[in-house]
Amino acid sequence: MNALIAVGFGDATVTKNGEEVYSENTHDEENLWSAQDAENLAKQDPDNDWRIHLEAPLGDRHYQRQGDGHWVLYKRGMGFA
Repeated sequence: MNALIAVGFGDATVTKNGEEVYSENTHDEENLWSAQDAENLAKQDPDNDWRIHLEAPLGDRHYQRQGDGHWVLYKRGMGFA
């Protein structure tokens, strides 16, 4: 849960029901979210579809929250480069 939701070049986002609630590209380096930040927000409104998307040039990973502190990798891709 300590991992930053950031990829550097590309974008990392958190969505709730498909709507973006966090984007790495709108935060400076000192204010990047960790997975725990996403979990804390999701705990306040758990009956929704929470996801973390990490999209980088050489790979992308997508996680869905499936219970308290349980984020499951449901899709992995080749990235956009």
